[in-house]
Formats: sequence, structure tokens, C-alpha cells
Amino acid sequence: DRESDTYEILARQNIYSLVAIPLKDKDQIIGFLGIDNPSKNLENVSLISSVTFFLMDSIAKRDTRSLLERLSYEDALTGLYNRNKFSLVMDEYELGRRKAKSLGFAYFDLNGLKKVNDESGHKAGDLLIQNTAKSLLIAFGADAYRIGGDEFTVILPDISEDAFRNMTESVKMLLAEQGISVSVGISWKGK
Repeated sequence: DRESDTYEILARQNIYSLVAIPLKDKDQIIGFLGIDNPSKNLENVSLISSVTFFLMDSIAKRDTRSLLERLSYEDALTGLYNRNKFSLVMDEYELGRRKAKSLGFAYFDLNGLKKVNDESGHKAGDLLIQNTAKSLLIAFGADAYRIGGDEFTVILPDISEDAFRNMTESVKMLLAEQGISVSVGISWKGK
């Protein structure tokens, strides 16, 4: 429509014809790939159709790769990072790929999980693990990891020793208020 705003915008860019092929994810259009002023024989249209296929295939592979990476580093029950991610982060610190002026490390071990599982069932045990993880996530964010069934760690860079000890004690008290008993070990290094 030569009277439309779209025509006017394209004409200002010297575009008088346009071929656009939709990029679809399942049945939803997520974008377009197009050719401005294609040649009359429209050979470019079949080329762009092929490019569109390969582009969508690449996007799908990237999304799958991202999902697999996330699943390999995320604990399914708690949403915290898992032991694989913990090991990767520790290796990065040891090899100097991650730097920190100081480093606080805390180990949290749930007390009584076996008893809860035996007396109230595994769903109750899972809920206990999830509630512990929520408290650690609130306090420490992405620096908290679930490394075993009832074991959690925290690696907190660039924090003073007093601040780290206070945070750890606050979390221990928050957990106690919820009736969750944990044993905690901490270490702090200034180098």
C-alpha cells in the first residue's frame, strides 16, 4: 500500500520491494529474515529460505546446549548450583581464573534428615532440603551450592571476615527459627 506509513519508511531507505520469510519456533513467529529489492528471478528467495532453515536449526541447537549446561550445573530439587558447578568454581579459584581479595567458605550439614525421611517420608525430607536451600539462596544468592544429599556450601568472594561470620550466623539463626538444625563449619582467607 503506497499510502501506508510502512511504504513511506521503506521508500526513504530506497526499498521498493521486500521478501520476508518468517522465523518460526514451533508455530510461533519469532522474527523475519528478508531481502530488500530482490532480483526479478527471485533466486534469492529460495536461498533465503535455506538460510532461514539453517538459522532456526542453529538457534535450536544453541537453546538445547544452554538447557543441557544449566541442567548439568543446577540441582533439580533446590534450584541451587550443584556439586559439578561447585567443583568448577573451586578449580577456577585454584587455577587463578577467578580472583578475590578474600574468600569466605561455609559448609552446612543438615541435622536429622534421615529421621525426617524415616518418620515423615521422603516428601517431608525433600521439603526440609528445599527450605534450607531457600534460606541459603536468600542470604548468599548464586554463591550457594548443594553438594550432596544434605550438604550445602557457600563460597563468598570479597567479603570481610566479620561480615562473613555475621552472615553465616544470621542464616544459622534463620534456619533455627524454622526448626531446621544445621552443623556449620566456616573458613575465611584474606589472600
